Amino acid sequence: MTYEGSTLYGEQVMSNTTEINEINEAITQRDHLYVAASLYDIQSCADDRLAQLGLQMFGGVAYLTYNRCITEEVTTPGSMQDKPFDNEIQDDTADLKDKGFQPGVHSDNKCEHGDEFNLNQHEGPIGCAYINSRQLISQTIVDNAESIIIKATGLYPELFSTGEGSIIAHQVIAAHSRMLTYANYFKAGGRSVALSAVKAGAKPIVVKGDHIARVGIMNGKIGTTLDTARAINEDLPAYNHNQWAVDAINEARGVMNPRLQKIAEIIDAIGVFITLDVPTIGRRD
Repeated sequence: MTYEGSTLYGEQVMSNTTEINEINEAITQRDHLYVAASLYDIQSCADDRLAQLGLQMFGGVAYLTYNRCITEEVTTPGSMQDKPFDNEIQDDTADLKDKGFQPGVHSDNKCEHGDEFNLNQHEGPIGCAYINSRQLISQTIVDNAESIIIKATGLYPELFSTGEGSIIAHQVIAAHSRMLTYANYFKAGGRSVALSAVKAGAKPIVVKGDHIARVGIMNGKIGTTLDTARAINEDLPAYNHNQWAVDAINEARGVMNPRLQKIAEIIDAIGVFITLDVPTIGRRD
């Protein structure tokens, strides 16, 4: 199932039948590439590159941490000012491990200069755009606020069926704006953030190759994930973000405001797609 509004960069919710059909076709073409996944698989990234098969979500555990921080910042403005990202991801990793999940982070073979994650390299970039470009993604969300809300509404109309959804979305974007002013939150570089997660028990993986996908999928079909190796081999690469898994993990963690949490996550995912210059996204249910 896909939804109107699942094309980025337009100022209006998409209504062109041809474009909608193209998005539906893109998802249908890849449907056979989905395989069974467990909620307790390693949390890998939504990366389109060749990677260990896992529970794909942008940035692995970093996505869960940053969006938890965003919702806390919405609820209590200023609360994240003196809480560094590397400390927060370490705490979340430990909490997820305690609940039986397997947090993960990733780099790529260019940053690692090989196929193994270099745990002894403490300086330099990490081959994960979600972690390495976290401030840029938040800036992109702030700069494209209204169009992102339109896209989110098109993809997940059930979250915006009342005016409250739009109010929450604007609160989320304001939280991204405030986060960008919190130097202490971002004092650690991306590599240090990833290593903090590994120190707390996250499994590091290394992806290979270059970004080539032009399709992004918000996957809501429970118990499935994209086989990226097959997708690449069949010339059907895609970024696949398992929102179904994020929802289930949030429920297991006892998220207090699921609607706020999910709106924050959808806005963030769209921001990532824009930052990665992915022109088309769809929702798979």
